[in-house]
Amino acid sequence: MDQSTRMLRTLGVLVLSMTGTASLLGWADPGATLPSAVIPPADLIQMAQGAAAGDAATGGVGVRADHWNTIELVAGRSNAGGDRLLLAATGSQPAHFTLDDFGRCSRSDLWLLQRDSSAGTGAIRVEIAQNTPEEPMSAAQWTSVRALVGALQSVVSDQSLEVVVDATWALAYGVVAGDPVAIDSIPVSLP
Repeated sequence: MDQSTRMLRTLGVLVLSMTGTASLLGWADPGATLPSAVIPPADLIQMAQGAAAGDAATGGVGVRADHWNTIELVAGRSNAGGDRLLLAATGSQPAHFTLDDFGRCSRSDLWLLQRDSSAGTGAIRVEIAQNTPEEPMSAAQWTSVRALVGALQSVVSDQSLEVVVDATWALAYGVVAGDPVAIDSIPVSLP
């Protein structure tokens, strides 16, 4: 057997073993995230509803129902380059909740401790990951927004909280920045 044949055979075995090992590790990884098309809407709804419940069991102080009067929807930074869930405090202004590119909802300490964001008193700030402010929500994000708004309205009070779209996003949805909007009137892009 000449040297070039031996080298090609060795490289072939090396490539097969590395590919097999990588496939096995990828299959066995318990922390792998699912792409947005695979996350069922029921799971997105459950995540959003769970995020809205801030109580002592999760280190919070309980919901101050009389304090909140507005839900502010703002465009946030996209995490399309990574698979990790965004933390709600990563934006330019702190947010109470963040929805990532896949529609997964996370809450910050602002919500658990029932503190105002820098956006204003009584405003629950929800940051939704977008590549650009003009980009509309994905279907998964829309599912989470509706579930989160519904859960917040039931947790905070019996009356509806006003939903306000931030100025950086208002143009994309054809609404006036700062004016209350009906959650069902916001258009959705389907993937």
